Amino acid sequence: ISPRVASHRTGQRLAGYTEWAETARSVAHFVFEEDSSSYVCSGTLLRTTMASNIPYFLTADHCIATDAVARTVQSFWQYQTARCNGPAANKRDAQRTLGARYLVSEGPARGDYSLVRLNSVPSGVTFSGWSTDAVNLGTQLLGIHHPAGDYKRFSRGVRTTTGSQLAGANPAFYYTVAYDEGLIAGAGRGGRNAEFRPEV
Repeated sequence: ISPRVASHRTGQRLAGYTEWAETARSVAHFVFEEDSSSYVCSGTLLRTTMASNIPYFLTADHCIATDAVARTVQSFWQYQTARCNGPAANKRDAQRTLGARYLVSEGPARGDYSLVRLNSVPSGVTFSGWSTDAVNLGTQLLGIHHPAGDYKRFSRGVRTTTGSQLAGANPAFYYTVAYDEGLIAGAGRGGRNAEFRPEV
């Protein structure tokens, strides 16, 4: 993996925003292998309606689209600063779990999502709630992610009218967010983008 430097403009450090600490425990940085190369993405643990604690993990199809790739996943938990404006986190200090099984995914034309089942998760993680309700224009949203594979950050903004999309993407499957705090960077996809409530 090529080292990358993510500046403060790729998102705000989570440690200074204690109201999101529990929610942030559902988001992991992960490394995976495909075609003899390593890549990084973010993902979110999802709660089942029965609160079964089955480790279903939502990320992007451009990250994991096959079972062979899912089996290579190394997830890093609590990869974030310990305190507000504290020193940069070191991935070696994060809790690590290995492996996943691919369940289902769709490419950019239908939402660019992937659902896998992790082989295990460490104690102390949170399973995020979720909703299929539409997000209205003007709704404030928060994204918790690992921009460019760096330690955990958040970005805040509002839903706006549909703007430009990824090549091949169908606008019916996406929301456009105008960020006013932090930015989304490459390899930060798959993290948690949610309304200002503890659910995806």
